[in-house]
Amino acid sequence: MPSILEASTAVPNLRQVPSTGLGRLYRSAAPNALDAAGIRELEALGVSTIVDLREPFESAARPDFLPAGTAYLQVPLYSGALPLSTPIEQVYRGLLNDRGTEIAKAVSAIATSLPSGVLLHCAAGKDRTGLVVALVLEVAGVPRKMILDDYARSAANLPDSFRERVNQELASALGDGDELQAALHLHLQSPAPALAGALDLVAERFGSAACYLLAHGLAPAELEILRQELAGPSA
Repeated sequence: MPSILEASTAVPNLRQVPSTGLGRLYRSAAPNALDAAGIRELEALGVSTIVDLREPFESAARPDFLPAGTAYLQVPLYSGALPLSTPIEQVYRGLLNDRGTEIAKAVSAIATSLPSGVLLHCAAGKDRTGLVVALVLEVAGVPRKMILDDYARSAANLPDSFRERVNQELASALGDGDELQAALHLHLQSPAPALAGALDLVAERFGSAACYLLAHGLAPAELEILRQELAGPSA
């Protein structure tokens, strides 16, 4: 199995997703404040496509810094205002129930860009990114424990500068109280049971992540690409 890229010091929350194939799928927080070292790191990884799951107003406020020649695709998942203090489990259920077409579009963008390096990100690289990555890895046959362990790393990998900014923005909007604590949990934590519940919901309603994605527009050929590139034909 290829080694999984450890948390980057130049690109927030950057790492390669766990797989046994040759396809190179990376995940991160938004690469919107990269210095020269961050650009060089993405170039060295061979990232040729970036898939941004943020809303247009998010990317307009903090646009990505891209290596020269990198393809950029934006697939907004929330389609509107960002959740502020909604329970994380409810956010994931809402995305799965209401934004399946957009989720499938994001997965399609990943599939059509492999085996070249693909970077998937949202703002923190935790929730939108975590859900899409989990579906992709389920399709590829990656063991559930590896998927959940990778997701759980997301909160720990958030840089202090990101945490401080989120704390300040949420405290300014919500004051000090239970709603603030709920918001901090949503925006700064990555509890494995929340993602496990989302994947269980997909299995209960559709049978599998593959069936969910196919039902929402992913092409069978793209599904096969994910399996071949991220886990190999024996998956």
